[in-house]
Amino acid sequence: MRNLFRPAARRPWRAIALTALAAFIPLLLICYLIHKYAVAVPFLDEWDLVSLMQAYHSHHLTFGLFWAQHNEHRIIFPRLAFLLLAILSHWNIMLEMIASVVIATATVALALWLLIKTFGRNAYFVMLGLLTPWIMFSPVQWENWLWGFQLAWFMMLLATVITIWVLTVPPRWLTGGWRPLIIAITTATIATYSLGSGILIWPVVLGLLLLQRRPRLHIMVWVAAAIPLAGAYFIGYQAPATAYPATLILHDPMGFAHHFLTLIGRPLGYDIISSTTIGTALLLTFIASVWYLASRRQLDTALPWVGLGSFTLLSSALTSFSRFGAGVNQAMSSRYYAITCLFLLSTLVLSFLATRHYRATMQFPSLLGPLAATIIIGSLVFNNYFYGVELMGIEHTTQQTAYDCTHAAKTGREDCLTTAFPDKKYVWPRIQFLRNVHWGGF
Repeated sequence: MRNLFRPAARRPWRAIALTALAAFIPLLLICYLIHKYAVAVPFLDEWDLVSLMQAYHSHHLTFGLFWAQHNEHRIIFPRLAFLLLAILSHWNIMLEMIASVVIATATVALALWLLIKTFGRNAYFVMLGLLTPWIMFSPVQWENWLWGFQLAWFMMLLATVITIWVLTVPPRWLTGGWRPLIIAITTATIATYSLGSGILIWPVVLGLLLLQRRPRLHIMVWVAAAIPLAGAYFIGYQAPATAYPATLILHDPMGFAHHFLTLIGRPLGYDIISSTTIGTALLLTFIASVWYLASRRQLDTALPWVGLGSFTLLSSALTSFSRFGAGVNQAMSSRYYAITCLFLLSTLVLSFLATRHYRATMQFPSLLGPLAATIIIGSLVFNNYFYGVELMGIEHTTQQTAYDCTHAAKTGREDCLTTAFPDKKYVWPRIQFLRNVHWGGF
């Protein structure tokens, strides 16, 4: 143990080389799994993008098409990305999945940067650096990897991480002046208009600026930017027809709590009971770690992880608020993993920071506690990893059926069309359009 984790001054590149290798292996694996199981066919929400492509072909693109709600979301920047990728490839859905992997890789790289800035090149960095790529590239979020439309989630998360990164531990060329704040405002806007929960970055960063005791003018500029940029989101906003009443939480607060705890525990849980239990443990660990670090005046180093953890908690709470009426099983959806895995990582980092400070105070040098935690978390991650591969195989079968049906359909009355989208009358004219322009693999 002592030889492996020598101080950075003696072996400056060993820790970085190990974590780079750790990132490369799960990245290769997820690329292989996408290549094996992905099907280049429009699926579910992707059919909504066809109207954008019809407008492009008829030269009737308008801002309203990009501004229009998608459920609760305003996905301006993902729609721009979807259209650009479609133009470049005649709408090859695989290109969207590749873009998702590229953006996820950038997010992992930034997470590793934050880990280096937090711990330096020591044992804590090696343990978390080895674990992070396996968490974030896990196939348990199979929907995000196999649905091209999920590019919006990865865009929002990368914009969120960049926002917190440039305001807490930016590289030297970004320190000082107004550049970090200008970049943060830009990326916060991208997050807001990539996915609905992205709007939560504004209050989270306001809290970080206050904790950093930033100049009053910086805080005023952030608030002045947040009011119009976030406020515009609600211009013409209409609650989706499928939305549950906002008062539902008053009638069933335990249902909300159950959904929320299951949601944040899902990255390590394999069923509802285990996810709820793990979610409770993670939430208590996060709160206890933040309290300990704040009470010992050690919060400065932890700020990026407090910000990321707070954002993912608020995002998960918002998701539960809008979805818990569908039942706790809905919290097990793999699409939410992209967000909640960042809460898992943030909680681990904060607990390790608290442990490191406690060890230094008590002069107790053993790393057995953090090492045991890393092994346990790693075991749970790998347990879900293989389950995720199994689910990717099942999804491949479903999408292959959708591909075969949409390409063979003759009248639009074929029942198998519902494998691609629940409403045959909605999807059939879009299939005809794609066939006419030879886009989407038709």
